[in-house]
Amino acid sequence: RMYTPTQLADGHTEEYGLGFGVNTYAGHRIIHHTGGINGFHTFIARFIDDRTMIVVLANNPEINVEKIARKIAQYIFNLPTLMRVPAVLSHAMLDKAVGTYVTDDGLSAEVICDEKGLTLQSPFKCSLIPISQSTYYISQDDEFEVHFSDEQDGVFNVLTLHMPIPHTFKAIRKQR
Repeated sequence: RMYTPTQLADGHTEEYGLGFGVNTYAGHRIIHHTGGINGFHTFIARFIDDRTMIVVLANNPEINVEKIARKIAQYIFNLPTLMRVPAVLSHAMLDKAVGTYVTDDGLSAEVICDEKGLTLQSPFKCSLIPISQSTYYISQDDEFEVHFSDEQDGVFNVLTLHMPIPHTFKAIRKQR
């Protein structure tokens, strides 16, 4: 049961067993857990079908231990390098994404635009690099994608963050 997704009473399945995330990464089944307290940050990834485990320990909470684990997995499994080709968008196109977006849980994300482009803030701050009119990647980690959708009246109304070890963060535009 530790490595089995949990079915909730409403029928929804959470990709979480008893203490471990249960997902896939680049087609490889993975059991994972992250953690940390003041002074350190950790990530453990067990690729169960590949009989491989990666553990990353850091004594600085600013180090992205999950990204390091993914880079090691890319090397071990000989995965192709992700090649991103940034698109050039007008400020009018970028402005369609500007706004505050809120999840069902009340978490909010703000997208702002300046002369450098779009920035996503919540809870971290990162630059968004366009791939297309509605798809961006995060400058600090090109495996994270942000999709904007449900365009109405010249603005996008839905922000969806897709994380590389599958997890999705979906938020709806807050009314002005």
